[in-house]
Amino acid sequence: MLFLQKHWYQLTWLSLVLFPLSILFCLISLIRKNFYRYGIFKKISIKVPVIIIGNISVGGTGKTPLVIWLAKFLQSKNYRPGVISRGYGKNSSHNSSMVLDYSLANDVGDEPVIIYRHSKCPVIVDADRVRGVSKLVTEHQCDIIISDDGLQHYRLDRDVEVCVIDGVRGNGNGFCLPAGPLREPVSRLNSIDAIIINKPVNNHGKPFKFDNEYKNTYEMQLQESGLVNVYDSSKKKETSSFQGKTVHAVAGIGNPEQFFKYLENLGMQVIRHPFPDHYNYRGDDLLFTDHPTVMTEKDAVKLWHNKEHIIPKKDQYWYLPVSVNVEQSFEEFILKKIEEKNHG
Repeated sequence: MLFLQKHWYQLTWLSLVLFPLSILFCLISLIRKNFYRYGIFKKISIKVPVIIIGNISVGGTGKTPLVIWLAKFLQSKNYRPGVISRGYGKNSSHNSSMVLDYSLANDVGDEPVIIYRHSKCPVIVDADRVRGVSKLVTEHQCDIIISDDGLQHYRLDRDVEVCVIDGVRGNGNGFCLPAGPLREPVSRLNSIDAIIINKPVNNHGKPFKFDNEYKNTYEMQLQESGLVNVYDSSKKKETSSFQGKTVHAVAGIGNPEQFFKYLENLGMQVIRHPFPDHYNYRGDDLLFTDHPTVMTEKDAVKLWHNKEHIIPKKDQYWYLPVSVNVEQSFEEFILKKIEEKNHG
């Protein structure tokens, strides 16, 4: 997958060879979408507002920190949000699981664990999103649903669609899978309620330029709050303490390079260790002893209870939690959409 991604953000011989398959993928995607649009496939409506946080591309764009921000924002407005997630990376895809304090990433997925840890709102992992949402409403009295990903899960009807786009990589070469990174054609953005641009921090990459101006476009930006020890959360360090130092940077996320460049902008000398998205570490994958190891929180949650992982020096393993800053106008947009649903 990492090899293929190199061809998704430019025109190469491989992307051109795969282009016929890309056309077929786009066609199937459009047919499926229209089957739901015209009632051939049935949509299921929920009595409470449903907000989808997703993207039209494969790979990390910043959805998870935005989901956390939205859950906490809605809580501050006295709503009772619940999060439904597919739980990518978990061992079983058939059961419905409530994320709890002791839930393991291997059982429910890495991102749901992070969302629950930071928001403390009800989080259910279920491949059948409609079933999971029903439980959030009936068993946990949630009055707003946030769908982590799920933009292409049309069976669950929705009131607000929010698409997050990487502010550097954008839509890549503009091709659908497998020739490009897109799950749906770029034209899908015309029907999205709001677009969030994950703006690069400290100009670590040239911003992507959009060919079209879309309605309700907002910006967000990642921010860090210091390093946390993977095996002892009471131990914390300022990122400035690693300035000028060499670190092993580990990222099993959709866009590892974004994390590596982020660390470089913080002044670290980075030895890159990219892994596939949602990778489950085992054995001696991270057996580094010569320099400290810095990873994403998404990687760290899979090490806490992983008995297969060899731990040479616990005090050398750190992760970097991130949150987001979002334009205030997006807050106003969300509240307006909720009011329209509740009084519609």
